[in-house]
Amino acid sequence: MFADFRKAFAPTPEEIKRAEDFIARIEREDTDHLRSLGFNDTDIEIIRTIETEETRYLCGFQSYSSRIDLIKSGIITVDDVRNDIKRRINGNE
Repeated sequence: MFADFRKAFAPTPEEIKRAEDFIARIEREDTDHLRSLGFNDTDIEIIRTIETEETRYLCGFQSYSSRIDLIKSGIITVDDVRNDIKRRINGNE
């Protein structure tokens, strides 16, 4: 019974490809936006590492906004993100 259910609702190869393409496009757009704000590849890698660690312990009912979303909405500034990067590099997490 469960095998039939999984088979009936499994994503098709086309759906998987579309999802992978969508994620890749969003990651490219985010990277391009961060570069336009003056961040280099090392900074971007540090930002993604910080955000990965921050989201690791979220409960199912919690939400998370990435730094790029917070910059776009004006909640934080580029300087705030640069300070996060400095704290990470200096080990003051």
